[in-house]
Amino acid sequence: MPQLKQDILDVIRKYVNVSSDAVQVQFDQNEDDLAVLELNVTLPDEEPKV
Repeated sequence: MPQLKQDILDVIRKYVNVSSDAVQVQFDQNEDDLAVLELNVTLPDEEPKV
């Protein structure tokens, strides 16, 4: 999961300036083979960088 988080952060940073703690990634899987990938990104209130 750390590599997935870093890859997502790299893509987000192409458009906005965010710190590494602005991205939370959580993966849960139960016995019924139901998998949930939760991604939370806290974006700043500033203009996107282009």
